[in-house]
Amino acid sequence: MIRLPERTLEKQILEQLSKWQLEIDSQESFLDRKKLAIKRYKQLNKAENKIFLKVRETLRSMCGGIERCAYCEDSHATSIDHFRPKTCYPELTFVWENYVPACPSCNQNKGDGFALDQGSESTIELDCRKQTEAPPQGSPVLIDPRQENPSDLLDLDLNTGLLLPHYKLPPRPKSRASYTIKRLRLNDDALVRARQAAYEHFVLAVKAFIYDSQHHTETLKQTSDAIHRSSHPMVWQEMKRQYLDYPVLADLFRKAPELLDI
Repeated sequence: MIRLPERTLEKQILEQLSKWQLEIDSQESFLDRKKLAIKRYKQLNKAENKIFLKVRETLRSMCGGIERCAYCEDSHATSIDHFRPKTCYPELTFVWENYVPACPSCNQNKGDGFALDQGSESTIELDCRKQTEAPPQGSPVLIDPRQENPSDLLDLDLNTGLLLPHYKLPPRPKSRASYTIKRLRLNDDALVRARQAAYEHFVLAVKAFIYDSQHHTETLKQTSDAIHRSSHPMVWQEMKRQYLDYPVLADLFRKAPELLDI
């Protein structure tokens, strides 16, 4: 899980999203806004809708690897997740900044639950399906990959493939990291194994780059581009961040220091 690069939608796309959002915002009560948000999003988020075709295309361009989920970085990002659920925040149903490219599994794991940090060590867990009034004020507990850098809160153990809260975090940020890992089930066995496989893949890719730099310089760009296209970019990011702690990585990056910049 890494921070997504920001992309801007074309003016006419944003204007249409705003028109749809105004339709929801014009409803008098929270429940009316919620019901209309669910209805209109279902109606409009279709493959043939040119506006959402562009929305999906832009979200996919922000993904790590080849259109991988922003949360688990493993599966295909075929879903649009509302970071703040539209069932709690109908006013964000058609707001571009609230969209996250996600796979169906992470979208389902996240669901309609949403925790808020209300300060003074107070946290409230919302069940947005049952929400009948506007939620209280509070900042999200879940890490938002569009608005913040998950690597500020999460560590990856390259030996085990497990995601962990940074060990030096104060209690409240640490609880955010733990909540995110648990809520999205980021340490499920399949994902842990996938990160381990990604680590092995990246090690081989670095070795291939070193070999090409000595014997086939004409293929260097192709080899480095393959790294960019790989799933689990957080694994690559953590390899570069932690390489001095791992003798094998320290030796590899000593031979190919230019890879630390990609």
